[in-house]
Amino acid sequence: GSKGDPVFNHPRLSLAELIQPNTWVGYVSSTSVYGNHDGESVNETSPINCEPGSKGELYFRAETEWRNAAEKFGWKLNVFRCAGLYGDGRSALHTLRKKMMKRDYVSLDCEEFGMGNEKERGEKEYPTSRIHEEDVTRAILGSMMKLNELDSLSCNTWNLSDDYPAPRSEVMTFAAKIIKEESTMLLRDPANFQKTTSSTMPVKSERALRRKTDRKRVNNRLAKQMLMPNGILLYPTYREGLQAVMKSNKLNGNW
Repeated sequence: GSKGDPVFNHPRLSLAELIQPNTWVGYVSSTSVYGNHDGESVNETSPINCEPGSKGELYFRAETEWRNAAEKFGWKLNVFRCAGLYGDGRSALHTLRKKMMKRDYVSLDCEEFGMGNEKERGEKEYPTSRIHEEDVTRAILGSMMKLNELDSLSCNTWNLSDDYPAPRSEVMTFAAKIIKEESTMLLRDPANFQKTTSSTMPVKSERALRRKTDRKRVNNRLAKQMLMPNGILLYPTYREGLQAVMKSNKLNGNW
């Protein structure tokens, strides 16, 4: 919020008393703190270019609060700057599934169904970074396990993203392809589909606007090298990740 991190600033929590010196502390932040870098790669030392009043600025403000406290009280702080998170409960598959329910149809054309509003309007797209939640969990656990190895630093910062930044339309098209291949996901009869158009454009969220204005590629080399077993992600690209999301939701009976 505007007053900083709600946990850090909770009036009934005395973190200095609850957290002993040399204790591992983790804060999950966002790569939105970097703001726009005109499509260039960003690492943990890249300039912070987030716009005033943006969510990126709020994340960075919270990071600063935790850093100052960690230095003051001797905590072992790890800040995890995550790219776009997805997993079993939220993903491009979930987004398309919601569209299918609202529109009461399924398009069997992967390109047409997955391309999204920007590509439909001929707007230029830029690659964005993302990461599966399981790989975030592995990175966090890795930092806990290597607390003593990382002891030389009181505050560690990690960029968490997969290996392949990709335009949103490419990800959505692949998600549509997976849905097309799964008969259980065909929720409506395509024969009943009547496509409708709207003269009014939907209001864009800040996240959607950031895909156009905050152009960057997230460098994950440090986190992979230091935190991941054998330096390997479980889901190095959205392809492996979305396939795993589909498999998990089918196995659990969600779809």
